[in-house]
Amino acid sequence: MDQTLHPLRNLDRRQAMRLAVSAPLAAVTAAWAAQAYAGACVAEDDLSPSESSMRRSLRYEEPSTDAAKICGGCAFYKSESGGCGKCQLLNGAVSVGGRCESWAPKPK
Repeated sequence: MDQTLHPLRNLDRRQAMRLAVSAPLAAVTAAWAAQAYAGACVAEDDLSPSESSMRRSLRYEEPSTDAAKICGGCAFYKSESGGCGKCQLLNGAVSVGGRCESWAPKPK
């Protein structure tokens, strides 16, 4: 058979063990991350037109695509309960794991 159709066929024992350990670990990590970000702090439909416009202009995203820049580490974020907080720029609720273009590190 063609090797490109069965890339796992030529795994050695060490590679197979790595795959066997890392696949479930990746699945658990993905499930944990999905659970952490499952509930949005505010529904898009509940935002006023000006709030929606501000989020689009600042390119707010949830979850953040940059793990080093999340709302929880931003100077404009004030923590509340349940993984949500208030953003001074977006003037409303945001997720601790979200991010926008105006992200600034909290002062040390």
